[in-house]
Amino acid sequence: MKLKHLFTLLVCGTLLFACESGGSEDDVNPKTEVRQEPPSPLDVFDDADAIKPLFISLFKVYSDISVKNYELYSGLKHDKYWIGIVTRIAQDQYEKYYEWTDKNAIEKVKYVDVGYGETEKYRLSGLRTSGIGLSDNNYIVALTQVYKGGNEYIVETRLLVIKGSFETIKDLPNPIIHYEPYKWYGDTVLLQDDNKYTCYDGDGNVVQQIVMPMSYMSANDIDKLKQQLLRIDRGLYISDGSIIYWNFTTGQVIGQVKFDDLPSNARLDNFEIIERSNGTAKIKVNHTLYSGEKAARECSINIETGEISYSNSDGYGIIETPTIQGTELVRKVVAVMDDKPRPEYEIATADFVNGKFSLKLPLTLPSDKLMPMTERFDLPDGVTMTPSTAYGDAVNIDACDANGKQIGVLSMEGATKDDFAVYMYVDRNVQITGSSTSTYDGVDYKNVYDISLVKGWNLLYYKKEFIKGTEGKNDKYVDTQTTNKMSVKWVYYTMDEW
Repeated sequence: MKLKHLFTLLVCGTLLFACESGGSEDDVNPKTEVRQEPPSPLDVFDDADAIKPLFISLFKVYSDISVKNYELYSGLKHDKYWIGIVTRIAQDQYEKYYEWTDKNAIEKVKYVDVGYGETEKYRLSGLRTSGIGLSDNNYIVALTQVYKGGNEYIVETRLLVIKGSFETIKDLPNPIIHYEPYKWYGDTVLLQDDNKYTCYDGDGNVVQQIVMPMSYMSANDIDKLKQQLLRIDRGLYISDGSIIYWNFTTGQVIGQVKFDDLPSNARLDNFEIIERSNGTAKIKVNHTLYSGEKAARECSINIETGEISYSNSDGYGIIETPTIQGTELVRKVVAVMDDKPRPEYEIATADFVNGKFSLKLPLTLPSDKLMPMTERFDLPDGVTMTPSTAYGDAVNIDACDANGKQIGVLSMEGATKDDFAVYMYVDRNVQITGSSTSTYDGVDYKNVYDISLVKGWNLLYYKKEFIKGTEGKNDKYVDTQTTNKMSVKWVYYTMDEW
């Protein structure tokens, strides 16, 4: 169900008025009156000849199972703000759905005190009307009057709330341009004032201010966000190939969905919310690899905290590379647990074709292929691992000839050989945080751990940094291990080079 911008079918949304020839300057009448040849939708209303139609737009009424389209007309009737909603029941046949006329005549001229004993005249220059129905008996309609004085404008917007047989008019504070209504979460309405957004309930009461992730949001953008809301103030959206979990109250990113087992050039196609229960939302994310292969992933998001748990719905992690230079003799690749013998610790193989490969890693690994993570990292004082009972290990990618003999190693490196990344498997979620420092032979050494591993496959990055000592301070080496993404590329080494 898509909520489009309310669009003009007959005339533009802002309508100009002008003085009638021969009348006083305060007599304001429509410059152009738009009427249709009979049969006209307006004929279904009482006293139709008195109606001066100025604006028509699509009007959507939401129900539990469907969205119904109606036509919303607005204009003046006996100089009073008037709206009417019709539905088309057949070709050139219409049925009245709703009609409302303001109690008081519209104010066509305003005089504004500008100081120094002077006033500025503002003349009514346009009306703009738009609205939606939250249900078959609950409608929200924004009624806007625009006054112009010189090069300045006064914009007045009221909210017409229709609920059953009750009608309520609410003044809205100092609108800049025009309030555009959008269906939001549940039975709430989002009203746009320039690039500001306010959420109202079905009674026209303010629920909260909404902070959008982008300064400009089209109707299509807002519709997509609406479909991806997890609650009234939390939702998901795609930005630069990533899925962002957004807080619409604070205007801040809560979390980001990242599947480190996928290659960096995997294209994010779309995602869908497939389940909501007990404060958790489960989403399915679809990717396309460079080879054209499809890859689906699933994760669960704690709606309150933003914590994300990952799982691979298609049963394996994928390593897919671009062309790697210097690999003319390589014919196969073999994934082997780190520093373990072949073939006992081989877990996957793939052909090496045209300088690249696509390797599928198994979703789960048996315990005899793993080691305690406390032994894998040998953590110093000041660094903690939670939980300390996890098992896991890294994997090496051996480059082999056509007979399966290892002739080299494929590695992911950063700017230097000291900056690199490895694929790491863990049997449960693990966090390793903290740092340690030591001094040896006049040189300081610091080890930093900022690691958040999720069950399954992860990319673990290693970075070495040298800081030259100044003003009597020691030189320093900083070694960092982190799961925060770094830029790496695939490099081939022969056995002699390695």
